[in-house]
Amino acid sequence: MKGVDSTSVVTYWINKGYELYLLTFDYGQRSKKEIERAKEIAKYLEAKEHKIVDISFIRDLYGESNVLTSETEEIPSQFQVDLIVPIRDAIF
Repeated sequence: MKGVDSTSVVTYWINKGYELYLLTFDYGQRSKKEIERAKEIAKYLEAKEHKIVDISFIRDLYGESNVLTSETEEIPSQFQVDLIVPIRDAIF
């Protein structure tokens, strides 16, 4: 599950009586808050199942070239282009 839009859609279908199965991707991002929040949301929404898939090989592809996978770059407080991990969503 990814972000507010996904959470809104999932909530809609839960209210229609569907069971919830969630999938979260660990792509080697430095901010583990994404994964922790996904776990919290899954628990809150009483997901039938929540799997976290390790695709951290992406980190090896981008290394220091991307803020989200770099060990040395600071994560900016506002949006910047280097916050985008190219083709990440296509892999998802």
